[in-house]
Formats: sequence, C-alpha cells, structure tokens
Amino acid sequence: MASTSPPRNRPQSAPKQHAAAAERWRFIHIPRTAGTSIASVYGRGNRDEGHAHATAWRWPDCYKFAVVRNPWARAVSIYAYLRRDRVWTREHFKMWVAGGFKSQGELGVPDRYLTICDEQVEWLDGEEPIQLLRCERLEVDLGLVLPKIGKPRVTLPFKNSWTAKPWIEYYDSCHTFEQVAVRYARDVALYARLTAGPFEFHPQKGLT
Repeated sequence: MASTSPPRNRPQSAPKQHAAAAERWRFIHIPRTAGTSIASVYGRGNRDEGHAHATAWRWPDCYKFAVVRNPWARAVSIYAYLRRDRVWTREHFKMWVAGGFKSQGELGVPDRYLTICDEQVEWLDGEEPIQLLRCERLEVDLGLVLPKIGKPRVTLPFKNSWTAKPWIEYYDSCHTFEQVAVRYARDVALYARLTAGPFEFHPQKGLT
C-alpha cells in the first residue's frame, strides 16, 4: 500500500499531529464497526482533533487501534444507516448492491476524507502498525487494548444500530453475496486473517 504521493484522503498540507500525554493513543473509527459505542465510553484518544472518521495517517507516533467487521454484515449496516428514516426491504438492499453501493455523501464528510461505503482497509494507512480488533468479538478483544490506553473495562452500550434482523437474512442469493465480496475484496482478505484472532496490521506491508 506504499505510495510516492499522498492518497486522496490525505491533505497535502496537513500538519503533523501527535497525541499528547504519556500514553499517546488514537482510536481509528471506521464507520459501521461499533465505533460510536466505543467512542461514547472510551473517547477517541488523548487528543480528539480532526474529523471522527479521519484515517490512521493523521495520528503518527502513537498507539492506534481499529475495529474491523464482517464485510457482508457491514454492507447491510451501511445500507440500513443510509435508509434509517425510510422503510426498506431485502429487495431494496439487493438493488443498492447491484447499483454500485452509492452513498451520496450521507455522512457529510469533506472530500479529503473517505466515505461510508469505502473499504475498511482504506482507513488503515500510514507507516505504523495498527492493532485490529474483531467487531464480532469486541468485548473480548478490547482486553488487549484497555491496559495500553489506561482505561477500565466498561460494558459497551448498543448505539447507532438500524437493522432489525440478523445480517444474513438480507442475503437470499449467492449473487448478492458475491457482489459484496467483489466490492470489498480487500476487506474479505483482512477479515479472513482476523478469524484467527486480533493482530497488528502494518499498512506498508498491506495484506501480503
């Protein structure tokens, strides 16, 4: 994932930012991965500057962690969030997937940041390792992070959820499942590695 020029989500003139205090840390909030629940309890770091959904590159020289979610479950969650004020069905979801996952910028994120429909790996940039946790095993995996950021364990609240049924019930055909797999191919590879447990992701090495 190394590049000779800043990627589209990096402002060319962005000043170098450091988290303050002895334990410098930052939570990289990938949309639709329980980030709102985490931030409501633990915050986003020693220094809460920048957009909530900015990528890892914005915070060099500090401990960073992020949560990665099953790509197929996250696709359903994204669509449910986008349609949160409207009635929708599995057929609506299938048409959205077939139509190319259009988001219309519902998060209101500036152009220099990523959009809600982008792959999760896009938030995992920079030159330093990022501790990855599993959304589906979050309460367990947080045990690796909390001692390092100096936070006590607290039961996470259930926030910002817009789906009424298990994600698998929105897939009634292999075709829709495969379309999501193609759109989020790198996330599928990343999630496959996470099935064995949390690990440190090195952006410069990518998924090799």
